[in-house]
Amino acid sequence: MGSATIRYSSFIMLICAIGSQLTDVSIGPLKAWEVFAITIFAVSLRTINKKFIPYILFFSLLLMTSIGASFMSDAKFDDYGGLKSKYIISVVRFIELMLCILTAMTVFSASQKYKLNTMDLISKFLRYNFFITIAVLFIFCADLVLKTKMVTYGVARLTGFYVEGGPYGLFMSTLIFLQLISGNNKKSHLFIFTLALILAQSKAAIVALIILIIINLMIKNKTLSSFLNPRNIVRFSISVLLFISAALFTTYNIAYNYIEDIKESSHTINEKAYDKSFVMGRVAAYNIGPRIFLDNPLFGVGLGTYSLVRNDPKYSGNFPRVEDWDLTGLGGFFNLIVENGLFGLLGFIIITFRFFRFDATGIAFFSLFIIPFSLGAQLYMVYPWIYLGMYASLLNYRKIETREQSV
Repeated sequence: MGSATIRYSSFIMLICAIGSQLTDVSIGPLKAWEVFAITIFAVSLRTINKKFIPYILFFSLLLMTSIGASFMSDAKFDDYGGLKSKYIISVVRFIELMLCILTAMTVFSASQKYKLNTMDLISKFLRYNFFITIAVLFIFCADLVLKTKMVTYGVARLTGFYVEGGPYGLFMSTLIFLQLISGNNKKSHLFIFTLALILAQSKAAIVALIILIIINLMIKNKTLSSFLNPRNIVRFSISVLLFISAALFTTYNIAYNYIEDIKESSHTINEKAYDKSFVMGRVAAYNIGPRIFLDNPLFGVGLGTYSLVRNDPKYSGNFPRVEDWDLTGLGGFFNLIVENGLFGLLGFIIITFRFFRFDATGIAFFSLFIIPFSLGAQLYMVYPWIYLGMYASLLNYRKIETREQSV
């Protein structure tokens, strides 16, 4: 392996690690990772791998149906101006999704171009995240001493460079799992990632980690691994039901106190009208999202438009109107079914199932891709797509190995 190859692959994985950590850092109207994707990945990519074409076609179709759904909808759309306007927001979300796919293809290309062992890429990604996480923990300590809020909020809750601790902890849980399945269980890496997860105080992250560890144990056991194979319908269905139950349990507990308040008193909403954590985000979405879906079950109201229609009285119910930009905080799958209906959710699930082979490696990376979207990560968060690119790289590398051994 030449020095140029090492430098190129190292550079790509460094950018991926930085982009994964700096999701809430913006450069003008763009997130830091989006700038990297536009200025670096788009230039370095030479070909489009056919495995990613179904995602590209699906999201293109999703954009067209979103424009149509927004046009046909009788919902009242708020206008926040600029990129947060009706129709425009769907185009923005589409571009973000295309940049996610571009990132996945760049990771694949970094392996394919020089016939690199994917495990080397994974090792680099983990190593760079290890050092970045250490830096984040040092800043966290500085926050505690100086009473600043660079990577914290609330009472000493670590957010990293994410909008809040939940999504950051969820990312840490995937790094722990990636470290475990990479075959290189460096204790220093596992300790730092686990410490960051604990400091993030994320229930979703803890549940995700438990699920991922169970999956890791099941993969390594011949009998239990059959419960993860879709070809074994009965056993796989049991696993899916258990996973859905865990996800519902997590989301319920995240908002447990608020839900109890709503049950106990019809005046709770009025009393908490100025509490943004109550009238915006997850708690509001639990109530508003289902109403939007039931009103538009097939194609939704359009990609990215939850924030524009959530104030419509027929959806908001007793929740007060909010002027700030409100996101659900409930993950990519929730957003898909609310904003794009059954077409969006089922279409994405079908394409994803067809992308993976359900052997031990496929199940591991399928979990890395799907679980974040199920427990809070937005569909346009980049790190699950990096894992998708790693998986495609691994398949390609094994194909090359098999071809060379047969010669």
